[in-house]
Amino acid sequence: MARPQLGATPSHPTDAVRVQDVPVSANCSALIGMTAINGSALTWMTSDSCPAINPAITPTWSANHQFVNMSGTGLTVNNYTASPGMTATTANSTGAAISATTYGSGPALTATTGGVGNAIVASSTGSGVAIWATANSTGAAIYVAAGTTAVQALTVYGAFTSLGITDGASATVLTLAAGAQIGAPTGGDKGAGCLNVSGAVYVNGVAMTGAGTGTASNVQIFTANGTWTKPAGAASFVHVMIIGGGGGGGGGITTASGTASSGGSGGGGAGAWYADLLPSQLTATVAVTVGAAGTAGAVGASGGNGGASNFGSYLIAQGGGGGFHGQSALNSGGGGGGSNRTAGGIGTGTAGGGGGSVNGGTGGFGATGGTAAYSAAGSGGGGGLNGGVGTNSGFGTLWSGGTGGASGGGVSATPAAFAGGIVSYNNSSGSLAGGAAGTAANAGNGLAGTASPILVSMLSGIGGSGGGSAISTYTAGAGGAGSTGGGGGGGGSALTTGAAGAGGAGGAGLVVVITYF
Repeated sequence: MARPQLGATPSHPTDAVRVQDVPVSANCSALIGMTAINGSALTWMTSDSCPAINPAITPTWSANHQFVNMSGTGLTVNNYTASPGMTATTANSTGAAISATTYGSGPALTATTGGVGNAIVASSTGSGVAIWATANSTGAAIYVAAGTTAVQALTVYGAFTSLGITDGASATVLTLAAGAQIGAPTGGDKGAGCLNVSGAVYVNGVAMTGAGTGTASNVQIFTANGTWTKPAGAASFVHVMIIGGGGGGGGGITTASGTASSGGSGGGGAGAWYADLLPSQLTATVAVTVGAAGTAGAVGASGGNGGASNFGSYLIAQGGGGGFHGQSALNSGGGGGGSNRTAGGIGTGTAGGGGGSVNGGTGGFGATGGTAAYSAAGSGGGGGLNGGVGTNSGFGTLWSGGTGGASGGGVSATPAAFAGGIVSYNNSSGSLAGGAAGTAANAGNGLAGTASPILVSMLSGIGGSGGGSAISTYTAGAGGAGSTGGGGGGGGSALTTGAAGAGGAGGAGLVVVITYF
């Protein structure tokens, strides 16, 4: 049957078509999303129409996608929330979470954050790399830039190689797996803690220079025994700084109520020394010994002596003496400070340890430790005072060796408890408080020593303060540990119904060698 024409007279009743019943065209109102939409409108879409994509969709892609762009930006992600704009993770795979390649003059990957968030967050839990970027032309593989706020342009965390950068010839430019290299330094990486550069080193815009025009080019820090190898091309001088190990603090004791006691004595600070040596004076390799830390005295036991540090046969810095343990009805002796010649003496039950020659601080006996009278010597540890407050360490002077530790608090016959001794440093301009007395609660521990804020050429540290004593059933405080070359603090004493505190360990030694070219 012929299809009736619009406007024609119908030849049969069933052929009747009303114009208003014929669908008409209309613009698309629905958006393309992740689920089907069953519409109900009686309109139709013309051949040149196309529905828009819903920009709010959050698709999960199950297939690979490639973005090939001949000009402009291939992919742009703008994020205005606190969440990452794009997160890529590769799990238990050898593939890369993000792989970007540029064949032109633009960067393969550019990321910008306008707020406090990270521009790129990429992680790998398998053996694959989190980001793999390749530049095959003049563009940058990855372009990282910080804005006007004080943020880091690039932060890298890793348990193994934190950051490795190589040039086009696979030559290492910067490696932070062990040491750090900048440029192509002669001799390569010198191990963990070393900074190796081929050019000048600047600190706050000022070049690090030594005698003449030599520029610091190789820094080696030894925290354990090892071997120093003279860098090739060393021509100016070698600056060596060493400090021995600090003496350990003595432990407190317990006595019956009605019997006074002294707290454990502080260990002595270590001696230190530095010198500028000509490269021609040094052998190709030098054995390095780092002084061991004096052991902490257990309850009722004395602290151990600190060990000596050596740079071959060229330089030596002796350790500090250990502090004596607390005594019943008697004072106790603090460890003597070491020097660059002889070690500090260990404190005893009748006297403080002697200071190392030349002019190491003498350990106190029921009194404050002696102050080092020579720049390279350590100060003495405080001696435990029978039935009284913990005594202070000898204070460290400018350029001195390690600071001694303070003694722990004693217990009086009353009985009464007392605070631990104080550690003073930098000509008494700084101090560490002792642990609080344990009268109605457990006593406070002594504070651990920290690196001296006035260290420039010397690397001596600060001793630990003393632990507070305790009465009744309370526990006395432990002595604080010393930092590099510092003596450990003495432990506080207590009644037999409570518990005494142990002494603090001394700080280990350190050797630093800086070669100037």
